[in-house]
Amino acid sequence: MPTLTDSMNKIRGWSTQGRPVEFAQTASINFVFDGAGAALSSGPQLTCSAGFSGRLTAVRVLAAYTTATTNPTLGLATIEIAISTFTDFPQMYNMYGPDTTERPGIAGTVNPYKTDMAFDLWIQYISINDVLRARISAISGGITSLTLSLLFKRLPGAGFGSIQLEAGGADLVTAAGDAVILRQ
Repeated sequence: MPTLTDSMNKIRGWSTQGRPVEFAQTASINFVFDGAGAALSSGPQLTCSAGFSGRLTAVRVLAAYTTATTNPTLGLATIEIAISTFTDFPQMYNMYGPDTTERPGIAGTVNPYKTDMAFDLWIQYISINDVLRARISAISGGITSLTLSLLFKRLPGAGFGSIQLEAGGADLVTAAGDAVILRQ
């Protein structure tokens, strides 16, 4: 059995080692539309408020079908996703931007059960208390359950992360020439 001195020396040895690699914290917001076994119809919407700040890393859509559905390749669904700050709510903006080709959904002819969406043109950063709304705008083919999963890498604080300044030999000033003082 190690002595107290041995244990303390071991702990002191740990403090001289390099810090462990920081693991990325992830979070998700999931919108689940469930018809309780019956086919879904267009129109339902779900709204939530984000409890974290983060950067979007993946957009996934999952679907399930009625037991009577014999051909899930006919499944088709489109989801509208909008975002707003808490202050601006209920004014919402399309999260997927002006290009409607990146609207999330299911195309049964590609994969009737799951889709990894492109999100290059999306608003990719959210802050604590941002409001998100998902609405089924079109659906057919016997889909009984539709899940939109937005996966994020969590960022510190209420904003979009930390500020890093590089030494450049010049003072940081506003357009008016006033010195900028950064505090944490």
